[in-house]
Amino acid sequence: MKRPAKKKRWFRWMITGLVLLLVLVLSAAAGAGFLLYTQILHELPDVSKLKDYRPSLITTVYADNDEVAGKFYIERRILLPFSEIPDILVKAFIAIEDARFYQHGGIDFQGISRAFWANLRAKQITQGGSTITQQLAKTLFLSPERTIQRKIREILLALQIEKRFSKKEILELYLNQIYFGEGAYGVEAASETYFGKHVKDLSLSEAAMLAGLPKAPAHFDPYKEPDSALKRRSMVLVRMYGEHFISKDQMRAADAENIVLKKREKYQDVSAYFIEHVRRYLMERYGSQELYRSGLEVHTTLNLTMQRAAFQSLREGLMEYDKRHGYRGPIGHGSASGEESKKPLEAPLSRPQESRSVRVNDILEGTVADLDGKGAWVLTEAGKGFLPLEGLQWAGSAVRKKDPSDPAKTVWIKPKSLEDILSQGDRILVRVVRSVPGSSGLFFSLEQEPEAQGAVICMQPSTGEIKAMVGGFDFEKSEFNRAVQSRRQPGSAFKPLIYGAAMEKGFSPATIIIDAPIIFDQPGMPEKWKPSNYSEKFYGPTRLRVALAKSINVVTVKLLQRVGVRNVVDLAKRLGITSPLDKNYSLALGSSGVTLQELTSAYSVFANQGRRAEPYFIRRITDYDGKVIEQREPSNEDAVSSDVAYIMTSMLEEVVRNGTGWKMQELGRPSAGKTGTTNNFQDALYIGFVPDLIAGVWVGYDDMRSLGNGETGARAAAPIWLSFMRKATLNSERMPFPVPDDVVLVKIDSKTGLLPSSENQETYFECFRKGSEPREYASSKHTEGNDFFEMDSGSVRPSSPKETSSEKPAPDRL
Repeated sequence: MKRPAKKKRWFRWMITGLVLLLVLVLSAAAGAGFLLYTQILHELPDVSKLKDYRPSLITTVYADNDEVAGKFYIERRILLPFSEIPDILVKAFIAIEDARFYQHGGIDFQGISRAFWANLRAKQITQGGSTITQQLAKTLFLSPERTIQRKIREILLALQIEKRFSKKEILELYLNQIYFGEGAYGVEAASETYFGKHVKDLSLSEAAMLAGLPKAPAHFDPYKEPDSALKRRSMVLVRMYGEHFISKDQMRAADAENIVLKKREKYQDVSAYFIEHVRRYLMERYGSQELYRSGLEVHTTLNLTMQRAAFQSLREGLMEYDKRHGYRGPIGHGSASGEESKKPLEAPLSRPQESRSVRVNDILEGTVADLDGKGAWVLTEAGKGFLPLEGLQWAGSAVRKKDPSDPAKTVWIKPKSLEDILSQGDRILVRVVRSVPGSSGLFFSLEQEPEAQGAVICMQPSTGEIKAMVGGFDFEKSEFNRAVQSRRQPGSAFKPLIYGAAMEKGFSPATIIIDAPIIFDQPGMPEKWKPSNYSEKFYGPTRLRVALAKSINVVTVKLLQRVGVRNVVDLAKRLGITSPLDKNYSLALGSSGVTLQELTSAYSVFANQGRRAEPYFIRRITDYDGKVIEQREPSNEDAVSSDVAYIMTSMLEEVVRNGTGWKMQELGRPSAGKTGTTNNFQDALYIGFVPDLIAGVWVGYDDMRSLGNGETGARAAAPIWLSFMRKATLNSERMPFPVPDDVVLVKIDSKTGLLPSSENQETYFECFRKGSEPREYASSKHTEGNDFFEMDSGSVRPSSPKETSSEKPAPDRL
């Protein structure tokens, strides 16, 4: 009887021990859990900081009319208050992401259970258990790693967010924070990215498509995965109907609606070089954090009308130049009868499609499908069109083909037929010259992308504001800004600085210098230097006005010799030239490299009555709160006297009236300017101005090769300036250049630069600084023969001082 009792006691002790062990284990687990909880709780970020929510924001660049010109960002986001987010979009998100959003306190246990059983039945993940609040916590505070600790943090953060913020505040944070694909963060940026409209203008169908994106932006991208995007939209609409947010008719109508996406064309930003110039400045001044994340507002001097004009004029001018030198052949070759050409040009209406339009002058890439005696049929993304013979006439001068004797080389040939220019399957560039609705309604001309580069810069002389800047043909292919970063020889475009220094030293436009051969023989030079004129002729006694208008090199070199290089360098510095200048006679012919901005700014002093306005491109910068952190006002300082400035302007007007810039008369208003060409036609320039606007143009190759024989500043650069200035001044008043009080106009003898003595002499009115006008009459002093020789050697100088210079000459520049 005692053994059973002993067994029972042992059994009770065993049970008691197991219970105690279990209690100890559970206590230890609870203790460890509590410690883990307190540790995680201690490490959690402070959700109260969301009161000052400041996500990564876009820095916006504005033009001079406050139109948006560019944006800088890492996350492209536009913040919206909840009041500006349409109710239908909010409901779409709640329906697909968190149907019980207004019932739970951050964690939806019922939703988790429902999602579990739904996924089990479907044998795949069809629903998620995370609430909108949990997604917000994960997006704002946590890494994407999948661990128990991260999930606990997510739950705790969601509970804290729900305690501290209202449902509207949570939705506002969520809808401004989440990623939608295509670089867009937040509903407003997403709406603009996919549909090209503000979020307030979205249709029900568009709102449903947006709401379906955050779950898997890449998988549901309507551009790349249209079928998946439409299925996801349908799912959102079904959920909205199931939550009684919309009626069945609304669901069906929205599901049947054709989605038209914003066209994703090859974006060609006409302001790219200007905007990049702004970006480089902001990066250097404020750093990347401020630039890309702080939401600065940068108000610039950019005039979008002028910028578009500069962009278009440069591209057209470079393409025209390129055509003068022949057709280099197709950009590639493929089968015109291949699978690509069989694809429909427009997507079916049942799928999302990008809005598509084609305009006259659009340049498209296409494939030659067929040739006939009248031209070629070309397939492009915009449709099939015809390229008539007249549309490729320019290619008839020369075509580059493979050398039959050596396929690795190419030769230029004179085409004898259409087949010598084009072949079936050629990939070519075409310009739309006519667009007629209906099939085969496109007519093309042949184009090719130029290899030469160019730059245009435009300023307001009175303020220094840079109104337009284009630094090359295509920013996507070359970000190098040739308007401000490239130092190239200006050639004869530097001559006005020589003449300006001469006017300061007492010379006048009527001063005569002999255009005759001269040889410089200096110790230490390898050979003698004999400057020559572009025409390879000499013109004898020449007034300075004529010498500048005709761009006569020898006269300019002799003038520099008399004025002194140091005086020219001093003037150049006062005009804003900061690049180092050669201190020898080659300076007269533009041997020293300068930037296009420097040279254009220097000319602006003449246009601004002798006052120099420091060039600038940013007016004002404000932070996200509207506080002004930088502001710039125009600053002017005297650089030359107003009389010298006007006389130089008058002489540069002569360049347009009777000199190398005669083509600029087509502008139909007073203008002044100067062409520039360097040795071997490596650079072509034109700097010109009207009273209230100045622009400079440069054309050349980055590798310093020749532009080709005869491609002078007047031929390669000046037409671009004319095209630009026509557009830029289209709606502006026609004004003359103002004449200062200390300038007098005097009738003089055109041969001697002196006062005329009889009516038979050829005369004209010349401008002089008051007090420097000629007193002698032509009849009382005949400067002919030996007298002109003496004048040229320096012993006789009408209206000019004596001065010698010992600087060494250097090679000639045109």
